[in-house]
Amino acid sequence: MTDAAVPKVTKALNAHLQANYTVHINFSEDDVRHFLTPKEQVMYAWYVEDDSGEVTDFISYYALNSSVLGNDKHNKIYAAYAFYNFVKDNDPSRMRQLMRDLLINAKQNNFDVFNMVEVLQHSLVKNDLLFKPGDGKLAHYLYNWRIRAIPANKIGIVLV
Repeated sequence: MTDAAVPKVTKALNAHLQANYTVHINFSEDDVRHFLTPKEQVMYAWYVEDDSGEVTDFISYYALNSSVLGNDKHNKIYAAYAFYNFVKDNDPSRMRQLMRDLLINAKQNNFDVFNMVEVLQHSLVKNDLLFKPGDGKLAHYLYNWRIRAIPANKIGIVLV
């Protein structure tokens, strides 16, 4: 994804978030440029266009590495985390293929592990791609918001 693609990615991402999630961010072009434009060893993202130049699919992941203490052989775990993504018509087969490509890309970039939380369209692929549940619980803490409990698949926020 290049800087030139930011306006059309922003438009498509916001349209997807608005149409599919109860709680979501409305990204500005500056937000997309800052948070989603690829940066080596930090952010990875790409998109798919149709013949008319409209963005149909978008996928991204970020790096969040961990130090390993007390091990002479390994001192770091290179971890990738699924970030914002969408596919045309919320098609599970499209999402599976795009996520497979993303996993291959993460492996090519030498990541040891790939993680995702159960928000956005991640639930479309978690079982088919053999993701296993973690040992903890992730809670969204929305400070000073009064909202009812929302199922994970209606949350369109990964990180703020």
